[in-house]
Amino acid sequence: MRLPIPFLALFGLLAAVPYVSAQAPVPDRPPESVAFDFYARGPWRTDVVRPATVLGYEPGDFHTSYEAYERVVRDMAKGTDRLRSFRIGTTPERRAMHLHAVSAPANLARLDEIKAAIRRLADPRAAMSDTEREQLIARTPVIVWLSTTIHGDESAGFEAGLHVLYQLLGSDDPSIRSVLENVVVLLNPCQNPDGHARFVVWYNAHGRGWAEPFAWEKENPWNVSGRLNHAYFDLNRDLLVLSQPESRAAAAALLEWQPQVVADLHGETPSYFFPPAALPINPNLPRAQLEHWLDVFGRGNAAAFDRQGWMYFVRDTFDVFYPGYWDSWPSLHGATGMTYETEGGGKRGLRTRREDGTLITLRESIAMHVTASLATLETAARHRAERLRDFREFFVSSLRAGGEGPVRRFLFPPESDPVRLAPDGRADAERDRGWPPRCGGHGDRSPFPRRRPPSVPDLPGGHSDCGSRAAPWSHGAGAVGARLRTG
Repeated sequence: MRLPIPFLALFGLLAAVPYVSAQAPVPDRPPESVAFDFYARGPWRTDVVRPATVLGYEPGDFHTSYEAYERVVRDMAKGTDRLRSFRIGTTPERRAMHLHAVSAPANLARLDEIKAAIRRLADPRAAMSDTEREQLIARTPVIVWLSTTIHGDESAGFEAGLHVLYQLLGSDDPSIRSVLENVVVLLNPCQNPDGHARFVVWYNAHGRGWAEPFAWEKENPWNVSGRLNHAYFDLNRDLLVLSQPESRAAAAALLEWQPQVVADLHGETPSYFFPPAALPINPNLPRAQLEHWLDVFGRGNAAAFDRQGWMYFVRDTFDVFYPGYWDSWPSLHGATGMTYETEGGGKRGLRTRREDGTLITLRESIAMHVTASLATLETAARHRAERLRDFREFFVSSLRAGGEGPVRRFLFPPESDPVRLAPDGRADAERDRGWPPRCGGHGDRSPFPRRRPPSVPDLPGGHSDCGSRAAPWSHGAGAVGARLRTG
């Protein structure tokens, strides 16, 4: 449409007037942290090779491929007694999935004992006096799980994981040594290797570090997008149904180790995010306990970021509600589950110009994830005993709540879903060996009698005899069951 002449004259007059803001001036962001020193926490063990020595570039100068990462870890492992690595699965594109356990050598020598102690704390049916509990806690490290790159194109987390691993293996800094003595660190270095590989091949072929937000290197085609896995599925929505092999492998490992703290590293947000989380909080979680620990870890991260002069935000966008996320699902299993979001890397490339004209780089975003990860480990080490006590209380309270509600147990007939009721065909194999069918919750292997007990009602269709599986609410995983029932 055409505008009248008087309006055009007024518009021209206004355009000539300098812009005046009624808001208070916003302080300038700090310059990009090219000066961040990834090697400040010495002294360093010379037997542990630096990632840059193997890769030929410094953090943030190039995107590391999954195969190059595996090569770096193999070389670092040759010079350290602080690392045990486990293969936990295989991706659809035949990449190995790894889990790295890092701790003091004395802890690594008794990993089975530590896992048994954690299982005992997590079993509310096991009688335990306060004295026995405290004796068990006194000799048990806290377990912290760090996971990166569930979205394969959120590359800063992948790069950060490699440098967190180097810090833990190579540094003799007193704070690092305290972490190793009090914590078993589990690093899941890449939850989505196939998606990450697609992204890295694309970006390394096209990336030149152009800062413009719409540069070609930041516009990868949809079928190259590394966010999704081989089947183009978002793995950070999958923990509810475990439909993907990567999800099943990582979930099985997490249930084996039962960590008390989980941090899932993501990107890219306007500035760095760490908890406290946004609302809503899953109502089946012990809210007071969860909010306490989110605040404790958030304040530890904030102190570390304040020392660097970095901006961050809390209590916005990222909640702990949907049980298929990698913060809420571990929380429903007794952990303090947290999402960390860095600002750059990934689709923002090696560097991107912000709206205020400053730059955010992949290097700075890696530094933020490294700093948050190490701060989380230090906080866990300081609060080891208290966190283990609350871990025990999570399961005790779940047992208590499960015995008080109107629903006490669920029964699953054997033919209702044979795949889920007999994962990997184990039940079929047991039947073929002549073993009696077994049911029960929380590891109960006692078989039902041939005729159901009087306390077990008939299900629709009359299925409640031998072969059914019972899931009582009054066990340590009651919070998970309650969420699935009410979700």
